[in-house]
Amino acid sequence: MNQRLQALQELGEQFEQMSIVGVIDERAPGARRHSLRRPRMLASLLIALLAVSGAAAAITLTVASSPPVRLPNGSGLCPQSYTYVANTSKKLVYPPNYPGLQPGKARVTRCFTSLDDARAAGYRLAPPPAGITMLGPIYMGPATAHVRRVCEAAQRHTHAVIYCPTRLPTPWLAPVNPDCPSAGCAAPELSIAGSFAAPPSYIGSGPGEGDISLWSATPYQLRHDPVPLGCGGAFGPLHHARPIGHTSFRGHPAGWYECTGTGPFVLAWHIGTQSYGITANGPKGFRKRLARYIAAHLVALSRR
Repeated sequence: MNQRLQALQELGEQFEQMSIVGVIDERAPGARRHSLRRPRMLASLLIALLAVSGAAAAITLTVASSPPVRLPNGSGLCPQSYTYVANTSKKLVYPPNYPGLQPGKARVTRCFTSLDDARAAGYRLAPPPAGITMLGPIYMGPATAHVRRVCEAAQRHTHAVIYCPTRLPTPWLAPVNPDCPSAGCAAPELSIAGSFAAPPSYIGSGPGEGDISLWSATPYQLRHDPVPLGCGGAFGPLHHARPIGHTSFRGHPAGWYECTGTGPFVLAWHIGTQSYGITANGPKGFRKRLARYIAAHLVALSRR
């Protein structure tokens, strides 16, 4: 392919040179320009250009999929931009954020750039592993034991009811910020923040990555915490966000907020002197849906 593209470029340069300066007859007095041979030569160049560009176009039509690169040991690896791994025998395709075991390297038989391309080729999305459900393009699974421990520690420190998530996006990646109070935060509050893997088309904190945070604090902490809760450190505290709607959380008044700029959406509610919230980043049409799902799978840890 590189050789064809190089040939196309060289032919284009010849075409450009001839179309500008023409053909010079050195034997003519004064080295006059002679253009009698230009039509024939230009036609030949045009035919060559069309032939090469046609080959390049044919190559372009196949970029939606690619066979894996076979290594000396027989295993296969997909090229970097082909993130959807397929197995021909089962006609299944696995997205890059699939939480279970993808087909082994030796069984990778095709690679695709998108799920749509794989479906067009006759493949279907692999079913999620046991205990995992799909919310749009995101896989949702049981929260980790670490998340539960953070919630229990926050309940002991705050002596307030803590709403702990039982299901979160998976794979759940490294925390965005230190979890409180397990990280030794000075304020008695709950703060769980993490990122998760997503398809390349999902734009959260970056392509293929989303963010979620859950928090519980007093109104004073929301305004004066060194690491602002609600919108997060990059977008400021919750009271800087724009209210965009009203809702409820288990009978308690709640509201939707949009953080400044391209910031995330926040679902926030208040019970007594305690404020709670879920902050979700990602595509604008999906953030509310994600926050609602997490809110529906919260469990209350009562006071002790």
